[in-house]
Amino acid sequence: MKKITFLSALLCVTFSYAQSFTENFDVDTGVTTTLTKTLQGVSFTFTFTSDGDGGDFAWENVYGLGNSASINVLSGAENFGTTEKVTIKRTDGNEFTFSSIFINSTDAATVFVGGYVADVLVGSTQTVATGIEATLTFGDIQVDEVRLTSTDFYNINIDAFTGNLNTLSLDSYALAENKVFISPNPVNNQLQVSGLPSAEQYVIYNSLGQVVQRGGFINVQSILVETLQTGVYFLQADNNQAIRFIKL
Repeated sequence: MKKITFLSALLCVTFSYAQSFTENFDVDTGVTTTLTKTLQGVSFTFTFTSDGDGGDFAWENVYGLGNSASINVLSGAENFGTTEKVTIKRTDGNEFTFSSIFINSTDAATVFVGGYVADVLVGSTQTVATGIEATLTFGDIQVDEVRLTSTDFYNINIDAFTGNLNTLSLDSYALAENKVFISPNPVNNQLQVSGLPSAEQYVIYNSLGQVVQRGGFINVQSILVETLQTGVYFLQADNNQAIRFIKL
């Protein structure tokens, strides 16, 4: 069981704001297995991994949203016995907010799309079946990876990748004497918390800064989080201490 020690630096949950981004793939990038795009001054890397038969990206001036330019995703072989994977990440590995992506699945098998943090699925995956084109909307989830998988990427096109650089973050103000402990992290059902002064109240925020749970505990207590959806959350006590945790 993993225990997280948190030096309680009187932290405050805040938002770091930046403009939204949309990547429309208007620029011809040729054929490649790795594609780098700069979105609002931040580098993003699109990778066709070596999983399954591998494959590559090829720029096309059609088949995107409204038949605009797009990136064709093509498996190395037409083989439904393996699973190929495409990932989209910030090049620096930091988190970002994922909003939507357009998928045009011409001949491919069903395409699965999801957002992940530390390899944990945030929310649920969405799918696009063969012969369907659709914009998948994810409601601004905080992720460090967008993942597309299919048993065969034999001709799909992606376009209109949108999101922003807003992420729920923790700003440090002053170092306190206490240490706060939480375990396990990631957590399934019950989060153990210790090291807080007695009679503390707590609030749990999701990655959008929305309050999803409130309660109170006395020094050592467990918090039931089984009803929370999979994703990233912040536990904040009423003295502004806060800890980031992942719900499986």
